[in-house]
Amino acid sequence: MSANRPNPQRYSLFFRIVRGEGVPISLPGGYALSLAIVGLALGLRFALLPADSPVMFVTFYPAVALAAMLFGAGPGLAAVAFSVVCAAWFIMPPGSLMHNLTGNATALAIFTLSGSMIGF
Repeated sequence: MSANRPNPQRYSLFFRIVRGEGVPISLPGGYALSLAIVGLALGLRFALLPADSPVMFVTFYPAVALAAMLFGAGPGLAAVAFSVVCAAWFIMPPGSLMHNLTGNATALAIFTLSGSMIGF
């Protein structure tokens, strides 16, 4: 009967992540990898969707959730901040935050709030 039980050494990293303990990595490494995840999400955003797509943050939500799940609340919130900067700099039209074109400032505020809840 003991042959059917999973080996705890083999699945220990998976169970650490599921229990919310995260990946055993240094704090600067967690921040760096969370920023890399957001960079990958930005690249996927440009590869999968047209530039004028109305769903600006669709790839950033999973990136924030993954960073928070793997590395903790601090890197998760850093992923939110970096996602906001990336969206404002690369995705939104220039000047759209000042003039609130098509509700971009509202969308950015909603993403910041909901991303912070996911990341924390």
